[in-house]
Amino acid sequence: MVLFEREDDAHRFMRVLPRRLAKFGLMLNPAKTQLLRYGKQA
Repeated sequence: MVLFEREDDAHRFMRVLPRRLAKFGLMLNPAKTQLLRYGKQA
């Protein structure tokens, strides 16, 4: 689980993470990967 204060930071992270994982032969499972709102405004 990774938390961000700003939604645009979360989207940027999700855009970059697959490339970083690929360097180590890893990948995200799309069925288990999602962005969720958390907190008072969720």
